[in-house]
Amino acid sequence: MRFSLPSPVLRILPALLLTALAGCGEPLGPARSVILVTLDTTRADRLAGYGRPDVRTPTLDAWARSGALAATAVADVPLTLPSHVTLFTGMPALYHGVRTNGDFRLGDAAVTLAETFGQAGWETSAVV
Repeated sequence: MRFSLPSPVLRILPALLLTALAGCGEPLGPARSVILVTLDTTRADRLAGYGRPDVRTPTLDAWARSGALAATAVADVPLTLPSHVTLFTGMPALYHGVRTNGDFRLGDAAVTLAETFGQAGWETSAVV
């Protein structure tokens, strides 16, 4: 069985939407940042931002109070690498082909969230 990739617009639609929304409205003044934090194998009920009073994560808590905090997350493959490839390309594992945590190199045809932000003039970086 052969699958074809969805159109490039559909693959990067989430990033395009974020970029478009960032340009709406009045000028914001000082530069704004988008910080995406992923924590591998961390249960939400073990973090203060999700109601755990005896845990101290002051930086994460401050970000959660001043930004967006996801209440629900769903992964089509319950593994780190496939989930991150999906997150950064907008493609489900069926299309990007990553189904394990083994060696993998993303093909040049895939457009990532960082590339989309970069093309829109944002500076991007990652800390792994």
